[in-house]
Amino acid sequence: MNAWLRTAWTNHKPDLLASALVVVLAVPFCFRSVNPLIRPFGEVADQRTHLAQLEQSASELAAGAEHHQQRLTDLDQELRDTREKLLAAGNVNRRIARLTDLAEGAGLAVDEIVPGEPKTLGLCLAVPVRLKAICNYPTCVAFLRQLKDAFPDTAVEAFELYGNAEDPRRGVQCHIHLLWHNRRR
Repeated sequence: MNAWLRTAWTNHKPDLLASALVVVLAVPFCFRSVNPLIRPFGEVADQRTHLAQLEQSASELAAGAEHHQQRLTDLDQELRDTREKLLAAGNVNRRIARLTDLAEGAGLAVDEIVPGEPKTLGLCLAVPVRLKAICNYPTCVAFLRQLKDAFPDTAVEAFELYGNAEDPRRGVQCHIHLLWHNRRR
């Protein structure tokens, strides 16, 4: 048997060396394809935990997006409802009459109320209204509170109070600059 081995080694030496070389070169490729199967189980568990966290985060983001989409829909509807409540700028005389009644009812002695030219403000028109009256400070504050409740479509752009040093009992001169928001048509 020893002689047979020696004869085989001598006759097949190049074949055996080539086979050994193929095995040596093939071993890294075998481990590369088998490597995922023999990874430590801790690494797989970590990846599963990370995947669960990502899935939880994705579901929270989806719920948040749904909430914000619903809020946007509600705000759009509210804007449409508000826009429909805005009066046309052609109703300026009626608005001035109602504004005068409110001011006098609050205790202001109205000198003048003058509407300006309508100007475009985004999706609506705005009519500037200048009001001049004689009042005292608490009366002016009360009027501004009533204005907010009675005319939610009217913003106070500015107001000024001027005292009368010569006759303080006369009250203060009140100038209020309003912006009355209107629909376009």
